[in-house]
Amino acid sequence: SIFRYRQLATGKFHPVTKVSRGKFIGLSDDNSVLVRELLTPRYNMICINDSPSIVDFENAKREIVAAYEKKLPQKSCFES
Repeated sequence: SIFRYRQLATGKFHPVTKVSRGKFIGLSDDNSVLVRELLTPRYNMICINDSPSIVDFENAKREIVAAYEKKLPQKSCFES
């Protein structure tokens, strides 16, 4: 984006490694690693990537929703 290039050109950026920023986890039929990361996070950011190899997407979706509901049982003030 234009903002990124402007920051690079003006020297107004702070390089960071991917490891310190977050973790990329692929969605699969076995989401135990993803659920564990959601419940006991070690990273500031988690990127959940989908995959064409998922056989049962609805089950994967239920697992992730259940993990989020366990982690965040109360709705935020932005949710209705």
